[in-house]
Amino acid sequence: MKPFLMFSSDDHAGATRPVYRQFMERRYHDDYDRWVAPRAAAYAAMVKAAKEAQGTVKKQHAEEVESDEAQIFGTELDKRLERLEREGLVGEVLYPGPAAGPRFDEWGVPFSGMFGEAEPDVPSDLHAVGHLAHNRWQAETSPDLGRQVGLALISQHDVAAAVAEIHRSAKAGLRGVLMEGVHPTLPPLDDPCYAPIWSACEAMDMAVHFHAGVATPALRRITGAGSNGKPAGMSLIGGMESQWLSHRPLWFLILGGVCERHPKLRIVFAELGGKWAPEAMAQFRWYWQLGKPTPHEPMHYYDRQVFFGASAFAREDVESRYLVGVDKLMWGGDHPHGMGAWGCTNAWLRATLGAGKVPEPEARAMLGETVVAFYGLDAARLRAIAERVGPTPDDVLRPPEPADLENPALLRNIEFTH
Repeated sequence: MKPFLMFSSDDHAGATRPVYRQFMERRYHDDYDRWVAPRAAAYAAMVKAAKEAQGTVKKQHAEEVESDEAQIFGTELDKRLERLEREGLVGEVLYPGPAAGPRFDEWGVPFSGMFGEAEPDVPSDLHAVGHLAHNRWQAETSPDLGRQVGLALISQHDVAAAVAEIHRSAKAGLRGVLMEGVHPTLPPLDDPCYAPIWSACEAMDMAVHFHAGVATPALRRITGAGSNGKPAGMSLIGGMESQWLSHRPLWFLILGGVCERHPKLRIVFAELGGKWAPEAMAQFRWYWQLGKPTPHEPMHYYDRQVFFGASAFAREDVESRYLVGVDKLMWGGDHPHGMGAWGCTNAWLRATLGAGKVPEPEARAMLGETVVAFYGLDAARLRAIAERVGPTPDDVLRPPEPADLENPALLRNIEFTH
């Protein structure tokens, strides 16, 4: 039976602090050390509080991020592929934000939030330094950019610099860009000032990505201390806000006419599932009829240009796949995050695809075939690897076993997915 070609559309990685320093000019090292110090203390306090929260996902996540294996997998690109193959995967799309190390000062995009978003107290030139360090680290340390798809961090604060970095990163082998979304202090995404960014992405065939949480630079006001005075990390309110704020680029890009003006622009929403999109598109159609701001109805642009890195694939994603579009859903494992499928991939797939009785052709598309085509990867080469490491339909398309539903790795995740 032919194994599945599995390629995760959403995994996470980043360098450690000493490694990032190697990819920035020496004159920025002192600034970097000053930036790291308070964040290291804050993250250590968050991990301590999480470990004291007995019986919660936060505690399990704290243990996850402190494990040696998570740190190696999260920060050392040359050692990831072997671990991925043990999970049955042939490759991955890499976003920043690894679960690695007991201290924040061991990882994180320099001069940025977890996913590279701007921080209000950091000058834009230092923000750009951090982005360049991360982008160079990906391109120059990955052993195989045909199996580790890198995304370039770019900033909306300096359009000319963003355009230059899109061209530089594309030539270095990266295959997309990660943006912040609708920034609270900058022009909205449909503003003409960003046209050079969209044009550069079209010219260099670099898809634009928006990840859960990246579009929420103001979220720190929500996700600071919990009610007991201890750091709460991503609080429940913050989680709700993050989801909605991360959806906003969809309406700016479609209703704002960006997709009409840039028909080759491709857009990916990651770790947000996909079930929210059909409802949004129904609302778009109603509002579009009031003024018809674009020549075509919103679904025209959605069908042509919008995709989802559904990480980690939830039951709701299976149930809503025909409304979202099977050809738009790209499964993601969210490795090595504690909320992802790391360590329980086959059990996770049985509890979602298997339980949902997903037909084999649809499963093949969502698990890897779509993402391989989307990024223009060498399908024949990856299928050869899948023959060696991939699970078979019998492995993952059957109903979950009792042991699956008792798997601690699965239980810590499946009830908390999108």
